[in-house]
Amino acid sequence: MLARAPSSWMVNGTVQPLVLVVADDSPAQRSLVAALAADGFRCVRLGLAIGASRRGLAHGARLVWVDLSEPGIDGVGIVRRLRVGSAAPILVVLRRAGERAVLIDASASECVLDSLSSTDRVSLTRAWLMRGSRARGTPA
Repeated sequence: MLARAPSSWMVNGTVQPLVLVVADDSPAQRSLVAALAADGFRCVRLGLAIGASRRGLAHGARLVWVDLSEPGIDGVGIVRRLRVGSAAPILVVLRRAGERAVLIDASASECVLDSLSSTDRVSLTRAWLMRGSRARGTPA
């Protein structure tokens, strides 16, 4: 039997989209998760080690945020593994813009710099979800 979604995940009787946040613990990522939750999104937060090791992890998520702003992370590998079995947009947070092209080639949907505020990331989340909803013909 399927459990009912908590009422905090419901807006006008509709379950809000699931957003996966793959990041190591940082104030910026806690702020993003809090901002997404305050906007009504369901959020699941996973550490980079889990995100890096699990193929197809994004299945069921409508959008994925990946924070690659820490040095020494194999962002291409993480993005490729998350892409397996999922067409969800993958939005990547980078420290330097120079890494953008290789991540887009690895199938990241968008890359932003870590200076982008949580409020702007929530707006970007809504915009990407609206794009996907229009393409599928379903509400965001």
